[in-house]
Amino acid sequence: MEAVFKPYPGGRPTHAPADAALALVRKHELKVEDIERVILRTSPPATAAHYSKPYKVGEYPTGDALFNYRYSVATALARGRVTNENFTEESIRDPRVQTLIAKMELAELSRERGVELEVQLKSGRNLVEYVPVALGEPANPLSRDQLVAKFMTQVDFSRLIARAEAEKLVALLDRLEDVEDVTRIVELAVRRDKTS
Repeated sequence: MEAVFKPYPGGRPTHAPADAALALVRKHELKVEDIERVILRTSPPATAAHYSKPYKVGEYPTGDALFNYRYSVATALARGRVTNENFTEESIRDPRVQTLIAKMELAELSRERGVELEVQLKSGRNLVEYVPVALGEPANPLSRDQLVAKFMTQVDFSRLIARAEAEKLVALLDRLEDVEDVTRIVELAVRRDKTS
């Protein structure tokens, strides 16, 4: 059975490009104003996906961004992270991100799998990152700590349950076999009115 835990918002195919962009930011401390051109090379199966369509902000900006290679790469390069906040309309319309999208092109990768991201700097340097398998895939799984961190970012962003309740929920799930009454798990996972 395949188990995939996506570390970032967005469609699963956007994760390898985001991984490549984040790796380049970590290694080189990139700044948007230093970037001349961005080339995302995708393997043949990824190239055919609807994720490679030209990017534009439409009637549903979040949906446009969640399922687009160009947006995922641009937001990762501009912000050094790919979180829920990156997919709000205000973040999507950020001129820095839109500038990077305009400088980006997609090309075919000469490998059977993965993606390669090339960032050409105004200084003349070319930075390249190849990602064969995205983080979260069965061949490159998230660690337990990464899973918990992802859950907590969801809790903080959604504000549907209190962080303290989420921490109790994680503690219960860590010892699931010892939980006598599973309704406690449901109680912790359900939003409560502040009056209750």
